[in-house]
Amino acid sequence: MSYEVLWEPDGVVKRFHGCLSREDWLSAHRAVTEDPRLDSSKWVINDFSDVTSHNLTDDDLMTHTVESIGVSVYLPSIRGALVACSKPTLSLCRRIESPEYATPHESRIFQTMDEARAWLQG
Repeated sequence: MSYEVLWEPDGVVKRFHGCLSREDWLSAHRAVTEDPRLDSSKWVINDFSDVTSHNLTDDDLMTHTVESIGVSVYLPSIRGALVACSKPTLSLCRRIESPEYATPHESRIFQTMDEARAWLQG
């Protein structure tokens, strides 16, 4: 497993490490969406700072999008932040945020956790 899920009072951080696989990407997403703590969360951060590579396909991104739409309907005010600081992870985040894969909830890309947290707190 190349991820950890860290619950905080107002939200959750999914922190990924090493090579990000389809299994870990979707498993982390499902671990969060199936947890009752999400009901009281205001935000979700996907932290790709320690990701060195990934093998996610368009089908993987679409699966994530479809599953996220349900969450957006149930929790319309939840916000998302993507943290990436390398070319491969920034490229991945731009794909995730592209119109083809974007989810209805508000989300942005940041290069540091501090920037993401400042936006989410604002």
